[in-house]
Amino acid sequence: MQTGLTQSSKLLGAILSFDILDPNQNIFQNTFLQASAGTGKTFAIQHLISRFLLEGEEPYKIDQILAITFTREAAKEMKERVQQNLRALRMSVISGQMEGYLTGVSTQKALERLEEAELSFDSAPIYTIHGFCKKMLVESALQASFPLKSDGDFDHRELMRRSIKDTLGDPEIPKWELMRLLGRARMDFDRLVNQLVVAMENSEEPEDSAAELGETLFSLQERGAKGGLLAGDFAQLLPHHKRVGNPAFPEQAEQLAKWIGGESPTESAWGELMSGSEWFLERFATSNVRLRAPDFDTLPLHYPGFSQELHDLLVPLWKKARDPARLLKRLASRCRKRFQELKAVHEVHSPDEILEAMEKASQNSEFHRHVSGKFKAVIIDEFQDTDPLQWKIIRTLFLEGEKKPHLFLVGDPKQSIYGFRKADVYAYMDGYKVLGEKSCANLTTNYRSRTALIDALNALFGKSEKWMELPRLPGALTYQPVRAGKGEGRKELGAPIEFCLGSGSIGRGRSFPTRSLEQGFLFPFIAARVVEHRQYHQMNKSILL
Repeated sequence: MQTGLTQSSKLLGAILSFDILDPNQNIFQNTFLQASAGTGKTFAIQHLISRFLLEGEEPYKIDQILAITFTREAAKEMKERVQQNLRALRMSVISGQMEGYLTGVSTQKALERLEEAELSFDSAPIYTIHGFCKKMLVESALQASFPLKSDGDFDHRELMRRSIKDTLGDPEIPKWELMRLLGRARMDFDRLVNQLVVAMENSEEPEDSAAELGETLFSLQERGAKGGLLAGDFAQLLPHHKRVGNPAFPEQAEQLAKWIGGESPTESAWGELMSGSEWFLERFATSNVRLRAPDFDTLPLHYPGFSQELHDLLVPLWKKARDPARLLKRLASRCRKRFQELKAVHEVHSPDEILEAMEKASQNSEFHRHVSGKFKAVIIDEFQDTDPLQWKIIRTLFLEGEKKPHLFLVGDPKQSIYGFRKADVYAYMDGYKVLGEKSCANLTTNYRSRTALIDALNALFGKSEKWMELPRLPGALTYQPVRAGKGEGRKELGAPIEFCLGSGSIGRGRSFPTRSLEQGFLFPFIAARVVEHRQYHQMNKSILL
């Protein structure tokens, strides 16, 4: 499934098909390559690198072809695939089976160039965007004005985990907080560490709700209530409320009365209050009074109405202070402070700091010349995952200045709408605009899906001229049909696309489908299809909603 801009946007002309195996396919130019899932994107990239190594009077060296993707796993896989392809091509040359673009290269030159690439493959610059930036900043630390140690030092995530473990071992962290968070993590320490790693990426500094609860309790001591008398009131009130069978409630009531009466909470008593699953004061809600309690309003209380006031004031603070999400943010804040200390010692920088340093360094003319002059070709994979800052770095280094390598931007705008890692569809579209419509090409064959499904999807999505509107651009993305590369295969059960049509009133709700529509129509529809697929032994098929 391919997309392009509508003619009304004035940004798109004819979209050309891109065939990397065709020796007539020009690769020595900037190219904006749209590649949907299943259209052979990785295959195209690995052969693109091979062609750069083989073609021309002065073919490129392996260390002159930069490839950037956006996860370590993807970079590792790409490196393996490229290396395997070089080996396979060399074997084809040796066996005399030179086809496609290999026919334009002499056997001797092809062998020499492929062998040289294999021997020096460890120097192949295939990185993540952060790995690339870090490598360049280390190489040109003086021009970059950014102190950064080499790749062999502490990893950013490794240092985050170390800061977390240091913080969790701090005796000042209340035990009840750790127990609440471990309970949320199903008593799995590694799971808690992973949750904190994610939370540390957020710079939010939540207030100390437990301290607020303690301060409020202290202020209540100024009311002058006597602990013993207040405890008596609590003892009278408890039986007149529902769900008060917890054996811990009487002790909790006596403890709270003492604190309001002037005693200071002990660490263990405070920990029990904060880590407990229930608090007696929760039951003192007006709505929780027993219906068969006619004498409730005439109880001989020493402090009439005070218990209700305490409920309304303290219970929300107690719940807020114990909220695992808030506790996680507070603990993450402590971990962040420890992380900053460790970063200063080990000179480790966060991914965002590295990108910001790279963007600043790219403005330095000497640094710019060094980086852009290293590469003859640059391939940006998963370009739809590029955020505006990353795109600014790429554009500055490889499209501006004296030395401009051939730039390939490879991606799928449909995936950019999910905002993966700050991805911005408008950064993707700006890449298209900067390279120009003549640079645009598509991979037009889907090798994963069969003809029936592809034809059905083409018919479905091709009906809309404005397939995906972009509010900040004068136009919309349109659907570009693809071909199927798998043929018909065996006969499938039913049609490739089946619509589940239902109607119902939203009522006061804001979501659709409604729960009643799901339970009465949608879920039975899905269950029936699952049973049908099981009956015909097609359980390996997916149902997409």
